[in-house]
Amino acid sequence: MIDQKIIEKFYSKLFTIPRKRVSVLIGIITIVFASFLNGTVSKSFFAQRYFFIGLSLIISLLIASKLLKIAFNSRRVFFLALFILIFVEIFDSIAIHILHNFNLIIMAPSAMATGLTLILFFTSETEEFKASLLSTTILLSIYPIDYAFSFEAPHRFTGYVAATVIGVSLALLFIKFIDRNYGRFNSKRLLRNFILFWLTSDPSFFERELERISETKEGFVKCLKINDVHLVTTSFHPGPIRNIGGALLVEKLLDENRIYLHSLVKHDSNPSTSRDVEEIVRKAKNLSSFISLKCFKPVSVEGERFKLMAFPFDKLTLIFISGKKAIDDIPESINRFAEKIFGECIVVDCHNCHSQGYEMSSGDIIEILELMEALKEKIDFREVNRLRYSLASARIDGKSCERVSMLILDYDGERFVLLMLDGNNINCEFKSELENFFLKSGLQPVIFSTDNHSKTGVSPKIGYMPVGSDVAERKAIIDFIMRNLGRELKDVGEVGYSHDTVKVRVMGEDFFKAVEKMFVDLGEKAIYIFISIVLIQFFTSLIFGNLILLL
Repeated sequence: MIDQKIIEKFYSKLFTIPRKRVSVLIGIITIVFASFLNGTVSKSFFAQRYFFIGLSLIISLLIASKLLKIAFNSRRVFFLALFILIFVEIFDSIAIHILHNFNLIIMAPSAMATGLTLILFFTSETEEFKASLLSTTILLSIYPIDYAFSFEAPHRFTGYVAATVIGVSLALLFIKFIDRNYGRFNSKRLLRNFILFWLTSDPSFFERELERISETKEGFVKCLKINDVHLVTTSFHPGPIRNIGGALLVEKLLDENRIYLHSLVKHDSNPSTSRDVEEIVRKAKNLSSFISLKCFKPVSVEGERFKLMAFPFDKLTLIFISGKKAIDDIPESINRFAEKIFGECIVVDCHNCHSQGYEMSSGDIIEILELMEALKEKIDFREVNRLRYSLASARIDGKSCERVSMLILDYDGERFVLLMLDGNNINCEFKSELENFFLKSGLQPVIFSTDNHSKTGVSPKIGYMPVGSDVAERKAIIDFIMRNLGRELKDVGEVGYSHDTVKVRVMGEDFFKAVEKMFVDLGEKAIYIFISIVLIQFFTSLIFGNLILLL
């Protein structure tokens, strides 16, 4: 199956746009540079040419954004105008310094017909025809200004129009090329709605595509209650990214007294829409009929790559799987194996040691299975005399971590700490640092992340950042621990467990298989074809400028 991290990184790097004032500054710099480079006859003339073409582009694109309801704010309009202007400056340089033909600069804007048409189509909900018509209109509206600042070059309007029409046609052919069906989704529609989601932050664009292709899954919601503390888990994955579907799951489940435990699930169990998330949350927060539990002392085992710790009860076993060198989404088959050994259980993927490019191997799975069998043998089924606890929770709003919760459990004087870091995996070095600190403080630690994807891809500059990668975030987490480590322990009066099932739509394995097939079929080909048609359009404008000298 395709690596979902590739999709997350592709998402986060798509359309990194500088601030408006930065675009203006870059525009001024390029105008000055291009004027000196191309202004062999008159530098001031070229400065005026680029200024007025740039201004007309901004005005035209602002009007277009209103007509087509393009997902462009003023910042993106400025950047697109800058992009086209740089293209014009490059065209001018080739015409003047390589082809030695000043008259060709009048054709420069037409060289952007292909790119402009594709941008207008993929950043709006309009049809191909309307996008191509508006693209043609914008380029034709620029022609009078372009001609006015082209020295004494004769009109090349016929060639300009012909080159523009060819460029628009190439864009339409490219759109047709990527217009393919893969199972239940269409690649053109999926790509466009993904871009619209990114530009607007409105998840409905992408979620409506997920609704078309999603499948129904019946999963569990489980809750272990220790006095007023609720440890909640579900058989759904908190992804894919930002505010789409399941990425909101953790945020909606967490509060000051609720800790989220990441179960053994993969991205095919991502809830498709916010409505599916709401249904899971509703079930989880309305669990009732808690059965009373007797507490046994926690035990742990460890191997070369993993450490397992169990918090056993008479009718439930809570098991944490922690990575020593690396860990990522653990397959659900291990959960089924645990149920055969322990009976009713909650198995937690601690997701606490990020390693770039890591995937679970068969050797990893075998080690976990063997450790589970060893863990079962170590459990002492004698009820503890006294169980005490303290809970602290805070929102830190770091770059990759939203919330921190720390639950300290004292079993007849032997202390354990559960530290929840609300983010997408944990920096291995930071996890080791925290573990050593807790051990020196007399506590046996279990450190885990929620695998929360709500911050994955939020910033175009940060795609996937495990908790503890940022220095300020580390400090905030350590400060939180130091403030709350000495909290007074309270006696536990009630330990209970409840679970239920819920049916919702998930992205499903077929979706990721179809996406993988789409990447294989279209990925590199689409990139090469896109580059080719842009170059074809560029040279078409040069050729038509040389061949057609008609009014």
